[in-house]
Amino acid sequence: MSSTSWYFVFLILAFIDIFATDYEIQKVGGDTSLELNPLMRWVMDEHGMDAAYLVRLLIPAVFLPFILYTRNRNQTGKVCFWVLLVAHVGVVVWHAYNIGFYWLT
Repeated sequence: MSSTSWYFVFLILAFIDIFATDYEIQKVGGDTSLELNPLMRWVMDEHGMDAAYLVRLLIPAVFLPFILYTRNRNQTGKVCFWVLLVAHVGVVVWHAYNIGFYWLT
């Protein structure tokens, strides 16, 4: 797959992550302690969900081009790419599990 395709895959995973996080937080009455990422929890507490959307989508938008550039150039870039991909997929699977749990209860 080309770097552009991977870029959009990561952005789609980021969208799913922030939308699912917002859904889960709203489902429990706005308790941001569900967010496991301390940076994102702080942004949500101090600046609200709109800022959390912005930060969550800017992080991959800014750093992914560098990771995708180094992916084909050295082994470290390749490892970072796959670690990030597995982590993002894991987060999305975790959200799917949590949302499924909320729907069943």
